[in-house]
Amino acid sequence: MESPQVSPAGRTGRGFWTWTVGAGLATWWLVTGASHHPLRVFDRFRSFDPTGTLVPNWRFFAPEPAQHDFHILHRVLTAEGEQTPWLETSHIAPRAWVQMVWFPARRREKALVDICNELLMVMGPAGRDVS
Repeated sequence: MESPQVSPAGRTGRGFWTWTVGAGLATWWLVTGASHHPLRVFDRFRSFDPTGTLVPNWRFFAPEPAQHDFHILHRVLTAEGEQTPWLETSHIAPRAWVQMVWFPARRREKALVDICNELLMVMGPAGRDVS
């Protein structure tokens, strides 16, 4: 049995479309990745897609994504003037799979991070106490 002959034009056409689709997907992937860079200069790529369909914005609601976790401790000054030992105020629990869809407790953690960031801005230079 003879193998079917493939014309050179058919091979070239398939190779062209494979390369074109591959290059298009690679470009889309790079543009999407660059548009999520912390430097906002790369956000201009989104101007070509006003609906956000092709170049998604996965930053969601965080213009400045969290880059640090805060370990918050507290102690109490009693009425007698004594200080209690340091205690952990908050604990970030390990994530569960269901929290990808439903995680209302995240708002409490986000509020603590926002408060810490505000205190750091008020403190100014490192080493200054907040009164």
